[in-house]
Amino acid sequence: MKNWKLVQRAAVNDQKWNKVVEQSKEEHIYGYTYYLDAVGAPWLGCILGDYEAVLPLFRKKKMGLSYLCQTHHVQRSAVYSTIELPKTYGDVAKCISSLATEFDFMLVNDVELNLDVVKRSNYVLNLNRPISEIRKSYSKNLVRKINSGKRQGFELLEFGVNGLNQAINIFQEEKNFDLTNEWYESLRNVATEEYAQTYGLKIKNMELAYVLLVRSQSRITLLFTAQTEMGRKLNGMSFLIDAILEKFANQDVLFDFEGSEKEGLVRFYKSYGAEKETYFHYQSNGMIKRLKSLLKGK
Repeated sequence: MKNWKLVQRAAVNDQKWNKVVEQSKEEHIYGYTYYLDAVGAPWLGCILGDYEAVLPLFRKKKMGLSYLCQTHHVQRSAVYSTIELPKTYGDVAKCISSLATEFDFMLVNDVELNLDVVKRSNYVLNLNRPISEIRKSYSKNLVRKINSGKRQGFELLEFGVNGLNQAINIFQEEKNFDLTNEWYESLRNVATEEYAQTYGLKIKNMELAYVLLVRSQSRITLLFTAQTEMGRKLNGMSFLIDAILEKFANQDVLFDFEGSEKEGLVRFYKSYGAEKETYFHYQSNGMIKRLKSLLKGK
């Protein structure tokens, strides 16, 4: 079997890399060089042979520790391959292990690594049928919310990056998350790309909800959502996602909800008939505890 090698971003052949991602059964927007660049975090890759398989990875340094991690707007990475790989994925574990001393990252693949691993859940819905068929899987409560929206006269609108800026303003007002300016700027960068689209929901010129979608060959990914207080009261997000599913129905793509471990969000995704996918969270034993200890010592 050919060996995996570590390649810095500047040395990656974009055409060969993206062709592997496009042809892989794991195909996802997260894997393409142009998306990884738009996100803005420095990345490097493990490459098998002459681009038979590739794996994008992110490495950071914090408090003197070099660690492998996920970055904003890339929920999980994957080994993208055009060939059948052994269960161990060759010696990709050696490539990964050589990158850092600490690890806290996500992979679609079940790779044999000497790290703690926890199974995580993502939820997807196949859109390869008419919307009438898709809606047959909706929960009764969801149908009730959507019908209420139809009576209200909700309006679906498409926006560019300006729409995303408004969505971010709403998100910051409604959510007390401690997110960095870098996180928001990365999201804005993605929103300017041709594979991204912001949709909004309004009623009588009153904004209710927004979503940012990113599309690749086989998936439409729900990257970001924001909703006003009035939107929550009127079940705006329920209606907005249904309207988007109707727009893209009858296409051979998966709608990727990006998953969650939060019970309320899981229930919301499953109310559309979404099915669970499993991915894997790899972490050094005690990494978080060591980082907290270092931070306390500052």
